Amino acid sequence: MELNNVLAWINLGLLVAGFITLWISFGRKIGLLQSDLANGLKSISALMNSYGLFLGVLSTKKVFTAAEIQEIQKPYLEYAQGAIQQLLGRIGGGNPITASELEKIKTYVARAQRGELLTREEAQEFYNLSKKLGSEEPYKTDIGAIILVGLAAFILGFVVGSSNEAASK
Repeated sequence: MELNNVLAWINLGLLVAGFITLWISFGRKIGLLQSDLANGLKSISALMNSYGLFLGVLSTKKVFTAAEIQEIQKPYLEYAQGAIQQLLGRIGGGNPITASELEKIKTYVARAQRGELLTREEAQEFYNLSKKLGSEEPYKTDIGAIILVGLAAFILGFVVGSSNEAASK
């Protein structure tokens, strides 16, 4: 009988340990979900602020000054800066992009944060490199990669729109 009691206590201990492990794992998953939700809401808020400023300036004029561009990008860049810097700090050259491509992305991000305008070719390259990075498996759901691609798309759209406006005059 004593062997049965020992086995019963071992089974009970394993059952309790299993439930504790399951509970801790569930708690971690909920914590990650809360973090992703908070980042998503901050991203949407920053995007809406930038979009509102963009529409406000667009309603009064068709040509933007560098100061207006900086003002439009400011809410987005304030939020995006941390997420993008964390992403770029984690990536090593080689996969999915080379070290030289990573340096180009870092240069374009720094220029955007300073409010500098990119040429059409630079904006296209920034977008293509960001898209390449964001399409790779480890970064598809990374908030930094999503914001980076959004920033590159915004800059490309702005540059293309500005060059089309200049060409029509």
